Amino acid sequence: MSNSPFENKVLDQSFYRLFDDISSVMNKYSPRELSQPRSMELIHNPDFLAFLDANLAITMILDFQTQGYFYISENIKEIWGHSREDFYNHGLKKTVTIFPLAQNEIIIHKIFPLLFDYFNKHALTGEASDLRVSYPTKVIRGDGTEGWYLHQMKVLQTDEHKKPILGLKIITDISDFKKDDIITMKIAKKDHNGIFKNIFSQSFSDQNTSYNVSEREKEVLLLLDEGKSTLEISALLFISNHTVSTHRRNLLKKFDAKSTVDMLKKATVHGII
Repeated sequence: MSNSPFENKVLDQSFYRLFDDISSVMNKYSPRELSQPRSMELIHNPDFLAFLDANLAITMILDFQTQGYFYISENIKEIWGHSREDFYNHGLKKTVTIFPLAQNEIIIHKIFPLLFDYFNKHALTGEASDLRVSYPTKVIRGDGTEGWYLHQMKVLQTDEHKKPILGLKIITDISDFKKDDIITMKIAKKDHNGIFKNIFSQSFSDQNTSYNVSEREKEVLLLLDEGKSTLEISALLFISNHTVSTHRRNLLKKFDAKSTVDMLKKATVHGII
């Protein structure tokens, strides 16, 4: 019997293409010819490892050079239902198989390039380790069910040129709180007080949803996005307050949104504004 994690996706060449894509992104930023030793006393400390394994979040240390994992906490089995040996043996090839295909497209073609661009830019000033990257994704668990998980990553170790070698990743189950289909990537940086503050945010959606928005409704959306009130929109578009309110009510229904903020986020993600 095959031990390969790909046995159900052998005919789906898109997964292998996606892995090639992610390899090219990581190779661009993490040169392979490094000889720096990777001895990390903390990671070999049994008390520290016991703490990580008992945690409610999955802890991973990603090796940017080999595109594999330097460390994975044992609790990955109880949280994801996947064996950590598969991740050790297959690295990111295994990782590619646990995300829905549409989200893989976002993670590999949008999130990872942005992530490494920021790591690379801040490596020039020696500040790559001061960044924290966060984004949620769905994960296909070992039993076939899906759940939403928050991924948070920071650079753990750099080479002599301050380029990232190892990345620390913490993954938390947010299935009970995540209710929309939007993937919002945020990058935070430590300020002079050592507190993380957001310096970048961008949202994506894996849903091919199309919204039938009229030109007038789009004008209302754009003005709402600028922070305009109903009264201000009424004056700018030369329409009544009642008409503006009707447009807003119809737009909330079209976007299946509970608030203006949610509606504007969806409109932005889908390129309407």
